[in-house]
Amino acid sequence: MMCRLSLFGPPRLLDDQDNLIPVPAKTFPLVAYLVLTNRGEPATRASLRQFLWEESEAKAAATNLRKLLSRIIDRQQTAGVAIIRSRRDHVELARASVQIDLADFLRMIGSDSPADLAALCDLYRGDLLEGVEWGGTDPRNWLDVQRAQLRDAFIGALTKRLEAGDADAVQVRIAARRLLEVDPYNEIAHRVLMRLYAEDSEPARVRDLYRNLEQRLRDDLGVEPNAATTALYHSLMPGRREGAQPVAAAVEPAVPAAMTQQDEPPRAESLAADISNKSGAPRITVLPPPPIAGLDYSHQLALSLIEDVTIGLCRTKSLSVVAPHTAWELSQNGKKTLFKAFAIDYAVETQLHNRGGELWLSLKLLD
Repeated sequence: MMCRLSLFGPPRLLDDQDNLIPVPAKTFPLVAYLVLTNRGEPATRASLRQFLWEESEAKAAATNLRKLLSRIIDRQQTAGVAIIRSRRDHVELARASVQIDLADFLRMIGSDSPADLAALCDLYRGDLLEGVEWGGTDPRNWLDVQRAQLRDAFIGALTKRLEAGDADAVQVRIAARRLLEVDPYNEIAHRVLMRLYAEDSEPARVRDLYRNLEQRLRDDLGVEPNAATTALYHSLMPGRREGAQPVAAAVEPAVPAAMTQQDEPPRAESLAADISNKSGAPRITVLPPPPIAGLDYSHQLALSLIEDVTIGLCRTKSLSVVAPHTAWELSQNGKKTLFKAFAIDYAVETQLHNRGGELWLSLKLLD
């Protein structure tokens, strides 16, 4: 019997009649590990012991793994399903008899088909293994990184398909709303919905959508909507301003490959700097650390942490904070020469250090 295993959102196992099949809690991180770390290939028992019981002694971890696998196999036999197969020295997925949403999601994001819009929204029901925790620091770090990468992959896949504009209008509307649930700052989703509302002769919804975005960006990030979003808004609204750009001209501006000291800052950041100057609040940027060769995992975790901290700082009234994507641009290729153009008063420089096998993140505040 074919069964379905959901790892996005609260994990669950369903039979072919959509009945819930109870399994041990660690079944779900075990399967996620097989799909993500081993790309569906068999994993050694040693690697699974380390992953699920990193803080236990080797002998205790081996005993725990044997008991877990035995309980999973017993449950499979009782329910008449197959998720995994346990071998002498490794564990593998029973690919032919279980459908895993995470595996389907990874296949879909590698495609550019607009027909996948509805399916992607159905698959991505929330963060990976929502509500599930186990083990110590390494498993928690692994889960944080995987969640961030999958969330970014979902946002990127939907954004790309919405930009293509080839899908059914109903699917596009559903996908744009789902994208805003995950990424409320996504301006492409806002523009898609604005066009759809305008086509349905709903100018009030166009206005509300734009103004809510405008307020959110100002309050949370201290920036203005993208020029393309503003131009589209004025082109769609009755009695729009003279000289507003038509819809066809509302193209997302490209980020320059390189900036020089003479380059002007982007319009939104320039406006944010003006707001900072008028309010008297000090303007600060938190710069991401440069990568360390062979430590992509730790670097990704550091980037996620710094972005969360930056967004948290954006909510304070005593600081004006440079948006994360702009901070990334400023950290690259000597662009710190643009600090003056962005009216930046303070910069937090970050750096990863390998100290005897332990990774440390250092921070330095510069005036």
